[in-house]
Amino acid sequence: MIASAKGKRFLEYISPIYEQSIIMQAIMEAIGAEWDDVDRLTDEVFAQLFPQTATWGIVYWEMLLKIPINKELPIEQRRARVLARMHTRWPMTKERMEQLVRTFSQDKQAFIREFFDQYRFEVLFSLTQSVDLGTVYEVIEEAKPAHLGYSLVARLRQGEKRVFISSTLLAGEEITVYPWTAREMTSRGKVFIAAGYNTGVDNMTVYPKGE
Repeated sequence: MIASAKGKRFLEYISPIYEQSIIMQAIMEAIGAEWDDVDRLTDEVFAQLFPQTATWGIVYWEMLLKIPINKELPIEQRRARVLARMHTRWPMTKERMEQLVRTFSQDKQAFIREFFDQYRFEVLFSLTQSVDLGTVYEVIEEAKPAHLGYSLVARLRQGEKRVFISSTLLAGEEITVYPWTAREMTSRGKVFIAAGYNTGVDNMTVYPKGE
């Protein structure tokens, strides 16, 4: 049985009398497997020609565009930095910045509000849309004019009435009692009120009071 896609295709080019031959199937499987590897390698190399699909080749894009190489960053963030640098080769306008933000945040309704007298702008997103703020931050830092400040704002749009806010409070207490008679017991701890996901832990250790 031939598992190779290329091997099955090659088998179609020869006489049907060989289709049941174990030897011929083994030959076609071996040849087909080599060609399958060639196809995979070709596709992988071709993917490096575009920053949107580059993996190990992203470093060459970073070198070409003189972007500091940081291999600790996720590949999506490194691609975003490359694409942002490529877009900044032209004058950066409000419309071009909005296009960048919408592309990398996946929020097609994101927009920019400018404050000319304050030399800054706001990037507004919808609370109903999940946004990768880390990637957006990298893109804006690469693309914006150096003299402008900015802020990222998430808000409800008109017609969006439901907002779900949740928090979790996890509290625990640990007491260690030693087999002595204590004349005095003291304790200390920290308590956190949940405004997101917080934990509070109270540790208590009882020791004998010294003479």
